[in-house]
Amino acid sequence: MSDRDNTAADSKQANRPTTRRTALKTVALSTGAVMLSAVTAAKQSEGDDDETVSILSEEPKVHQKIRGTYEDPITSETIKETRDSIIEGYTNTTEQLLLKPQQAFEADRIVAYNVVLEENGRPKEQYVTSSGPNRSGSRDERSEDEERIRARTTRMHERADAMLEDVLKGKSKTKTTDDATAEDWDVDFGDWSYFGGSSIYHHFDEAGGIADNPRPGGVDFDITIRKDEDEQRIGARTFMRFEAGRELCNDGHDEYCIDGTVHTGMRNKKAVIKQDWDKGANGVSTEDLLTGVDPTNDLDDTTTSRQASIGLDLSRDPGLSVGYSSGVTLPEASLTDRTTMPSGFSHHEFEVNSSDGDSAKYSAEIEVGSAARYDFSQCDEGTHPVPDPIDVVEIDIEEIEWGLRLPGTGWVNTHSDDRQFTYSRTCYL
Repeated sequence: MSDRDNTAADSKQANRPTTRRTALKTVALSTGAVMLSAVTAAKQSEGDDDETVSILSEEPKVHQKIRGTYEDPITSETIKETRDSIIEGYTNTTEQLLLKPQQAFEADRIVAYNVVLEENGRPKEQYVTSSGPNRSGSRDERSEDEERIRARTTRMHERADAMLEDVLKGKSKTKTTDDATAEDWDVDFGDWSYFGGSSIYHHFDEAGGIADNPRPGGVDFDITIRKDEDEQRIGARTFMRFEAGRELCNDGHDEYCIDGTVHTGMRNKKAVIKQDWDKGANGVSTEDLLTGVDPTNDLDDTTTSRQASIGLDLSRDPGLSVGYSSGVTLPEASLTDRTTMPSGFSHHEFEVNSSDGDSAKYSAEIEVGSAARYDFSQCDEGTHPVPDPIDVVEIDIEEIEWGLRLPGTGWVNTHSDDRQFTYSRTCYL
């Protein structure tokens, strides 16, 4: 069934009232190579032999997964329809903060997608994506056969399945430590209300101009946004794990390899991470937006558990902070704070110090956070805020860079890319 056929099927359903019982059935359709399947907590009442009913208050959490293929990826429209159906059918929460998939993945393949409702009725989304389409003369066009593409699709589906299992079991990608004490911060970030967030694993595009056009590497993103309406504050954590093409090649992923050379594959080099709060939904002047960031001290050549503490700059208590336990893996690399508070966005730079260091050759993990003032306006019953949806925060990952190492020289043949994840507030009335 094509996306057009799927839309027609949905229009037939539109005449029926949307209920908790019918919402997932509406989207449990196949769309070409894209399969939508309800994998929620199953409860069947007497006489309901063919219906799957999801109960928000019971485990596992209400969730749904979509699986596409590398050649026939999932559309942004299908994702929005799926999450809208879950939100409207399984929660009374009218205000949602959601990733804009059409912007984040405009030129990419979305091969797998999961959505899970958290306890407060807001979704946590998970994506496994790959850059595309292929360029003329690329490795894919020249030599890839159907078996290899199927194998890649299978690996991406397996990764998405593992991501879903982790969130259902309450596991987090972010490192935590038991060393945190009440003295490390005043308010725990986890006590703020969950507002939105995404986990994204992305395979980056081929590095043109280099032998065999290898893919440079993969990056794991985990973004969590929480709010405290009483204090008029909002905050975000962005965790990133950089996986070098060199190591992915050594693990058997041929698209990251450079055949017949000493390089094997590309290495991690640098990235710039910004959390931009200067958006339409925030009714606060730019120079007054940011209240604090983490880290503020440079982290260099370390693998450690740490406590993040971010200032809230409250008039009643200027020294009050929000925080969380975290960790970094930065052997022979650094994470530097470049933030200027009046800019309205946090700014951190990750850079590998040695082309032969472990962070270059294998993987590196970092996490940054920030808090901002936020003028909350509610989604009132019977009215739509104008405009709606409206952007709240933009997570910019700029100058993600990889390179090859030439012994005695250092970095050569660098390749860079970037990613932008924008979260907008939508009212479901």
